[in-house]
Amino acid sequence: METYTKLKNNRVALSEAIPLPMPFTLFVDPTNHCNFHCSFCPRNQSDFHQYAGDFTHMTRECFDKIIKGLQQFHGKLKVLRLWYLGEPLLGKNFFYILEQSIRYNIAERIELSTNGSMLTRDTSEKILSLVKSFAGSFYLRVSVYSVWEKRERDITKSSITVGQIFDNVKTFRELRDRDAVSGGGTNVRIYAKKLDTYDSENEEFLHKYRPIVDEVELEEPMEWNGAGNRELLDEAYSKNDIARLKQNKMPKACAYPFHTLAIQADGKVVCCCVDWTRGTCVGDVNEESLYDIWHGEKLRQLRYLHLSGRRSEIPACCNCHKLPHGGVYEKDNLDDVNPEILSK
Repeated sequence: METYTKLKNNRVALSEAIPLPMPFTLFVDPTNHCNFHCSFCPRNQSDFHQYAGDFTHMTRECFDKIIKGLQQFHGKLKVLRLWYLGEPLLGKNFFYILEQSIRYNIAERIELSTNGSMLTRDTSEKILSLVKSFAGSFYLRVSVYSVWEKRERDITKSSITVGQIFDNVKTFRELRDRDAVSGGGTNVRIYAKKLDTYDSENEEFLHKYRPIVDEVELEEPMEWNGAGNRELLDEAYSKNDIARLKQNKMPKACAYPFHTLAIQADGKVVCCCVDWTRGTCVGDVNEESLYDIWHGEKLRQLRYLHLSGRRSEIPACCNCHKLPHGGVYEKDNLDDVNPEILSK
């Protein structure tokens, strides 16, 4: 299996491929509930409900409509990502969503991102049992917030210990390797990441997790976009760190609206995995098909603004700092693309 960090290298030149007949990537949020209360997460903003709706779990009926919509396309997703605003393993219908995704073979690979706290032995066995029959590859992506007990509590406001998370990941690895002996688990890869804290914790994290996962990485922090000029990283990072992160060059156009859709737990569809305010909302799978949303006028207009260099006119996009941190890879750059291509 390809390493998680190198998947970005297997990309087509987006400028030569758009407009795409279907999305490459689909985020599906099994729930927007979470058992962590991180200061830099928009879920803990006082006006979260005003923008993002109520805390809820994706229903089976909603996911069935997603499946039906995907079947209208000729082909399948390159990747289905089972996360967004919440901890997916808290989703009441998480296993139904995973099972149906595998049954209908809707993606070449499936990725699950979790904070690791709910990754019990029983849950791990259920995941591995389902994934065993999946024709594609499965990536478990574990977000580790700290390997220092006090910092973990300060960030997550949770009683879950760093030891519990470590043990959960270690158990998943042992079960995966056990299955591999009998021919299962060979399509499963484990990736652990932590946000770069620019201090000695980085090396401790790498040293601790490297033996129990397939890949371990440090990722740069980034601000969630959204209403107003919010500074959600203030409590976790110094002003100097934040200022340095924002010095990265911003491209004219974001690639996300051209290759990705993100479906929130209640069925609302946006084109960005950090748009919690629904400023890029282009539809609702409860009311229209995913096919019609992808080829719809709302999404076409949003793409046109990006290609025309008018991203600043979109409230959810004008303050975005995700672009230099994975929003646009080299092969995704669309800055020289004529917006008239959208008339194809």
